[in-house]
Amino acid sequence: MNDEKIAHGECPAASSGNTPQAARFSQRLRRLRGKYRASRREMMQRMPGLMGSIRARYATTPVVAMSGLLFLASQISIARILHGGNATATLLTLQTTFCAEAFADVLASLDPDQLAALLGHFTLDFLHP
Repeated sequence: MNDEKIAHGECPAASSGNTPQAARFSQRLRRLRGKYRASRREMMQRMPGLMGSIRARYATTPVVAMSGLLFLASQISIARILHGGNATATLLTLQTTFCAEAFADVLASLDPDQLAALLGHFTLDFLHP
């Protein structure tokens, strides 16, 4: 009988309801729910302070300066890759083309160096949004 209830997704202790184990289980479950609600409420009240401390920690001058330098270095590297393959204007054209036929025409007109430069810039371009 219990095996059938378990097979159908029913819990024998919870379905009988009048066993001491079921009573203890439901009592523990109510306590846990109360603790969860209290901790969630406390966390939500502390959230502005938590976010403020995270902002203060990472908004320091060295962190912002290092992030800016890394971004600048990646942009310079991308520009060098595109310029080396004579693909800078092509990339700008592809980014501002909204017609599928025109986009396909630009891709069809690429020489191997331009295609290699466009594909090569994606490695660095995926590092930042």
